[in-house]
Amino acid sequence: MHEEVTAAIAAAKAAGEVAMRYYRGAFEVTIKPDHTPVTQADREAEQAIKRVLGRAFPNDGFLGEEFGEEGPKDRRWIIEHIGVYGPEEIARIFYPEPHLAAHPEAIELFKIQRRTLEQQQRRAALLGPTPLLDLSRIAAPTLVLAGREDRLVPCAHSLSIAEEIRGAQTSILEGVGHVNAIQAPAQVAQAIFRFLGVA
Repeated sequence: MHEEVTAAIAAAKAAGEVAMRYYRGAFEVTIKPDHTPVTQADREAEQAIKRVLGRAFPNDGFLGEEFGEEGPKDRRWIIEHIGVYGPEEIARIFYPEPHLAAHPEAIELFKIQRRTLEQQQRRAALLGPTPLLDLSRIAAPTLVLAGREDRLVPCAHSLSIAEEIRGAQTSILEGVGHVNAIQAPAQVAQAIFRFLGVA
């Protein structure tokens, strides 16, 4: 696994630990100059991310959602996390702006009531722990799809998977975000058909 990915995972876990300390607890919410809310958890999570990444890459800079620019600009980490956001903001993480402008009904998907604690526990029991996989052992023909506008799992991260799988092919879906099969089913199907050699 690339050292950047390893460090990013460690940083995400550190931020998650901060978030869990505030989960279902009391925390201060303030309004930023752009009129969006921010919490103590948001600020502390960003600081935790910067500490982890700063130790791993001391010559890198940061551009954070909460604290702005810090350090060198030639190579830097951009830190943006999901805070106390409404359906519109969450939808923008999954879909690019042009798609939402053309399909505002997509935002309705994110207005559905969130999972109850019981539902969350059932889901966690079904999913179990994340397995550690040696992707180099995959021998089957493999296609890795990546949405160019994916904000949740950036395109470069998806493509890095292909580097670990012998002979893997890649296909970048232009203008497509995270939920590619929903946003652009025809593009996804076309890429798969090409991979399979189907006219």
